[in-house]
Amino acid sequence: MSNHVVGVILIFTGVMGGCLWWFLRNDDKRIAPRPLLGLFAFVVYLAIVFGAELGSLVVPIGRDTIQSWWGHGLFLVMLGLGAVFLVLFTSYVGWWRPVMREEPRTAPRWTMAVTALYLVAGLAVAARPGVPTLGALQTFWLGFFSVLFGFSFVILYQGLLLVAFRASMPEVGVWFLTSLMFAFLGMIFAFILGGQTFLGYAETIGVWFLLGTSLYVVRMAQGSLVPAMLVCVLWDFALRTGGAVATDRVIRRSDWSVDGLSPVEGLTFWLMLIVTVVAAWRIILAKNAATAAKPLPLQRTSEK
Repeated sequence: MSNHVVGVILIFTGVMGGCLWWFLRNDDKRIAPRPLLGLFAFVVYLAIVFGAELGSLVVPIGRDTIQSWWGHGLFLVMLGLGAVFLVLFTSYVGWWRPVMREEPRTAPRWTMAVTALYLVAGLAVAARPGVPTLGALQTFWLGFFSVLFGFSFVILYQGLLLVAFRASMPEVGVWFLTSLMFAFLGMIFAFILGGQTFLGYAETIGVWFLLGTSLYVVRMAQGSLVPAMLVCVLWDFALRTGGAVATDRVIRRSDWSVDGLSPVEGLTFWLMLIVTVVAAWRIILAKNAATAAKPLPLQRTSEK
C-alpha cells in the first residue's frame, strides 16, 4: 500500500471526525423522529453497502465473482460510502444528540459491568494462543475496516433506528426491532458466504439478534453510543485477527459447546449472553418506569 493511499485514508478519517465534532455542536433536530425516516436510512444504507451482493438475486453475477470483488476491496469502499451517507443523513435530520447520547440515562448502574465484560472478552479473543502474526500493513487495513464497520452499523442500528422507533412504540418494541434488523444484517453476510442450511440461517439470526441486544445494552448502560462503537470495533477486529469462530457458524455440537473455543471460553460465552439478556430486560423495565413517571405537558397545564 503506497503512502498516497495511507494519506487518503487518514484525510478521510480526519474529515469524518471533524464533521462529527461540528455536527454535534450544531445539532438542532430539524426533522422530528419517526419510523419511516429510520427505515429509509436503513434501506438506502443496505443498498449502498450490499447493492452488488443483493443484486445477484436478480442478475446472475455469480457468488465467486462477488467474493472476488470483496477480496479486492469493494466492500471496504462501500462501507466508506455508507458511512458518508449516514453522516450526511443524520446531519440533515438533526438527530446527532439523541443518536449519540441517552438522555436521561435510566439503566441500573450494575448493567455498566456488561460493557467491561465485553471489552475484556474481546481483548482475550484477540490475544488467544496461536493467533497468527500480522504485519503492520494487514493490521492497519483490518483496523480501518473494523472502525468503519463498528461506526456505521452502530450508528444505524442503535442510533438512527432506535431514535426513529422511539417516536411511536414502547421500549420493548424498540429493543426487539433494532436487534431483529441487526440479525437481518447477519443473514445477508451468511447469504454472501453461502453453504448454509435452513438451520444454519436460523442459527445466524439468533446469534446476531443477541449481538444486537448486547450493543443495545452497552448504549443504554453507558448513556452514550461511543462505548457501543468501541465494543463493536474491538470484537470485529478480534474475530478477524484472533482466529475465533465466525458468528454465522457458532453452535454446532449437541452439548451446546462453542466451536473454536475452549470449555472455559465457551462457558464464558454463554454467561455473557445470559447476563446480556437479563440486563436488557432490566434496562427496558427501568426505561418504561422513567417514561411513565415523566409528567405530560397536558397534565401540567391541568394542574395549574
